[in-house]
Amino acid sequence: MAELKKDESYLYDYATPLVAEPVTTPEVQIEIVEFPKKKLRHITFLEKAVATLVIVGTLALAFSTIYLRNEITKVQENITTVQTSINQRTTNIDQLQQEKTELSRADRIKEIAEKLGLTLKEDNIRNVK
Repeated sequence: MAELKKDESYLYDYATPLVAEPVTTPEVQIEIVEFPKKKLRHITFLEKAVATLVIVGTLALAFSTIYLRNEITKVQENITTVQTSINQRTTNIDQLQQEKTELSRADRIKEIAEKLGLTLKEDNIRNVK
């Protein structure tokens, strides 16, 4: 088993009277309050220049973002206008092709030819693919 070591250095002598320690007063430190105007005098020219550049850069970035958003909106509006025009023309082309197909039917052509007094000769008919 582990035994405690006897150490003689911790013996107390209770017969000695207690001596009062001298009271020391802590030193009072006086803080100097600087007003903001005086603090600004300590800012160097380089720090002022960097802060100005950061502010100007931030403002330039904000205005350029707004400008680019405005330009993007204008371009999207132009794209929508062009797409609408293309859709209208495509619809018009489809209608005209359907009308052409209806007008060039063989039955209709034969009807009109007979009304005008034209006759159909079987020797002159060819099928074209």
